[in-house]
Amino acid sequence: MIRVISLDDSPNKKRFDKRYKKFSYSYFDAIKGSVHKNEFDIEFFKYKYAREPRDGEIGCTLSHFFLFLELANSINSEYLIILEDDAIPEDVFFDFIKKLEVQNDIPACYLLGHSKTNKKNLVFQRMKQPLCNKVNLSGLYFGKNNRLSYCGTVGYIINKKAAECIANFKKPYWLADDWSLFSSLGINIYHPVSPVIYEDLNTDSSTANLIEVNHNWKKEPITQMLSILRSRFIFKLLRNER
Repeated sequence: MIRVISLDDSPNKKRFDKRYKKFSYSYFDAIKGSVHKNEFDIEFFKYKYAREPRDGEIGCTLSHFFLFLELANSINSEYLIILEDDAIPEDVFFDFIKKLEVQNDIPACYLLGHSKTNKKNLVFQRMKQPLCNKVNLSGLYFGKNNRLSYCGTVGYIINKKAAECIANFKKPYWLADDWSLFSSLGINIYHPVSPVIYEDLNTDSSTANLIEVNHNWKKEPITQMLSILRSRFIFKLLRNER
């Protein structure tokens, strides 16, 4: 099942419908954080992140959280594909979904892509964000790096066991893309070796975040090189904390 998070008045819906016309999916009306603050643990958020949450961040986290609850309480579904309405698919995405089989033996989440990235910077992204413990999921390779977080929620697959882990919380208190937090809960977080989903960077962010491309080699090349060296050194030193 594919669920698409989108504000009820989002202009992205028309573009999404055109891009994914080959597939059946259903929209989930994104939660407006300004209206549902009482369903979010703001105090715990401030304790963890040392700042106030923005309304868009509250709404984003609640939207994903309610879909986790939906999956955890489902009788027929063992996994859920969650996309945001600014998700742009690679051609391989459609064949991948057609033959997709997801195991539910361990809690797992497979990111289909990272936000604020593009295809031409993938080589530098992989150098900065090395992956290990690679697995093959229906022909696509994913890997782990438990230090890798805050890379968006533009598209991912979550199985029922992972949803059940998160559904134990009465109220969410985290940023929606705090993947390290989910990893600490015992959920196996897998990142794509080659993304099949990219974020449309020409749209406005619903969380009020600044939209700019990450891993841009032409922008501050010295800083990028230092980031690569630092990331790979720490990754090799900790070997993904195994």
